[in-house]
Amino acid sequence: MKESTILVVDDEPANLQILLAFLQSNTLHVRVANNAKRALRSLEDEKVDLILLDVMMPGMNGFEMCKRLKQNSATVNIPVIFMTALHSHEDKVTGFEAGAVDYITKPFHKAEVLARLKTHLRLRKQKQELDRTLDKLLVQSNTLEQQVQERTMVLEKNNRQMQLQKQEIQEKNIALKVVLDQHRLYQENSVVSG
Repeated sequence: MKESTILVVDDEPANLQILLAFLQSNTLHVRVANNAKRALRSLEDEKVDLILLDVMMPGMNGFEMCKRLKQNSATVNIPVIFMTALHSHEDKVTGFEAGAVDYITKPFHKAEVLARLKTHLRLRKQKQELDRTLDKLLVQSNTLEQQVQERTMVLEKNNRQMQLQKQEIQEKNIALKVVLDQHRLYQENSVVSG
């Protein structure tokens, strides 16, 4: 987790200070933004591993910001955890439908927040590793496929050459048989006439 960067988006300075101090004390690199527009702009410059996002903010709310993140290929895979005072079932469903991976209601418990962060950061790292492995496998698969195609072409060429040689040998065998048959007829005629 030491290498992980968390973006905390909340319009309440007190919440930002509490989360900043708590997360930094747990060896996380933390960036903060006090509204959704600033958060989106900051993500253009620097990548993060996870976003803690408040819902109720002036201007663009957290649900809308999350939807925008999930529509952008550069941010679609960043896990978003909502931290909000909204606790109804409908609000939680709205959060998950917007693309969040988790939903924490305020007031939050630090140990729970840290456990959820660790879980989602671990899952993100595992997904990134799987993606890298998949990319390597795709490259290897493409390389093997190309090698198979090249070898198939060589085998097909060799097979065509063998077919031509076989046909040539058959033609020579026929010619040899004709010569041998003629020679035998000549000898039989020689014996008969002689």
